[in-house]
Amino acid sequence: MALSESSVPASIFEPVLEYLRHTPYALAVLVFSYFSGQLWTFLILGYLKKGAAGNRVLNSVAGKVSLGIAWFALVLVPIFYLSHQSLQFTYDNILSVAIPTLVAGLCAQVLTVAWFITWR
Repeated sequence: MALSESSVPASIFEPVLEYLRHTPYALAVLVFSYFSGQLWTFLILGYLKKGAAGNRVLNSVAGKVSLGIAWFALVLVPIFYLSHQSLQFTYDNILSVAIPTLVAGLCAQVLTVAWFITWR
């Protein structure tokens, strides 16, 4: 289900669109998170879960984005620490490591999925 103005109140819809329009990093994180979540969902439902088809929440757009964001948060912590020598998170510091986090996270994830496909 795609987001539309009819399903989301205007008081929420407009500020979110404005934020995404002025912060391209946030839009990139959302897009990469969706693809990352899609890969994790494929791995979980195709190789790790036995039995019937998957969970409706996990297999939704919001579920895939949430799973991708959780993955990138795990990848961000070591990259952030190596870059800033501390774990004091600020918005600007997180944005400074956003692109390396996305690249490293997707590379690690592709290698993991490739390993599962090849060896499982």
